[in-house]
Amino acid sequence: MSWPSEPYYYIAQASRPDICHAVNYLARFSMGTDQSHWNALEHLIAYMRATRNMGILIAANNQSSELKCYVDTNWGGEGDHSTHGYLIMHGKNPISWQSKRQTTVASSTAQAEYMSLLFAVRECIWVSNLFQPILGNSVPIMLSDNKTAVGISTASMSRKQT
Repeated sequence: MSWPSEPYYYIAQASRPDICHAVNYLARFSMGTDQSHWNALEHLIAYMRATRNMGILIAANNQSSELKCYVDTNWGGEGDHSTHGYLIMHGKNPISWQSKRQTTVASSTAQAEYMSLLFAVRECIWVSNLFQPILGNSVPIMLSDNKTAVGISTASMSRKQT
């Protein structure tokens, strides 16, 4: 039995970053579901109903004119594939977000985090170009909790196998 994941993907990508990871995870089982997956889907729907009046409020932002990108990864998740996520903010306003399973198996936490940084940087470049008429040539601030991945990406560390 299968369930249609497309409507949930649309909702997660368009307006609900809080369900992005759950939808991504459930979509992995959309073609081979069992009762536990249906229970998880029912839980997600109940959560969405309970929080239907919550949403993203885009407010005027006089305090900060910079983009910040928060990036994180779980290394070696299910099937040894890591899952990464990022959130790009302009002040307190979420602009872009994603939670996705990596297609390449990383050999270390640093490698998984570095691959996540690459995905996030690509999106940051696109968002930065989109906001260029408003923000000018500002450089987005990338925030990651893995010092090795940050060091590799800033060329302050060796690029040997991590």
